[in-house]
Amino acid sequence: MSHRKRRREAPRIPGHGFVARVRDYDATVAVLNLSRRGIALESDRELPAATPIRLEIDGPAGSDVVDVFLVRSEPIESSDGERYLCAGLFTRKLARLDLPKVVHEDF
Repeated sequence: MSHRKRRREAPRIPGHGFVARVRDYDATVAVLNLSRRGIALESDRELPAATPIRLEIDGPAGSDVVDVFLVRSEPIESSDGERYLCAGLFTRKLARLDLPKVVHEDF
């Protein structure tokens, strides 16, 4: 009998071709990468970590408004001035045609 567990992996893709806007914050954000479960953003202002935000995402398969729980917002060095690296988890798995499917793996 095997005691190995199944792990879900949501493959990430580069954020090229995607545009995101944070609702209720005056912040410009660039999509660095995303998956069906989460997103990495670069922002020109600090976004509050450990809080939910609403994000508008436009990409090759259309537009969505999604809820994201920010888990990190850290300053990074940039020649463009003050920038922040932000990471968040979607409150629901995204069902978009332009994202890879979640893969189940044994480990």
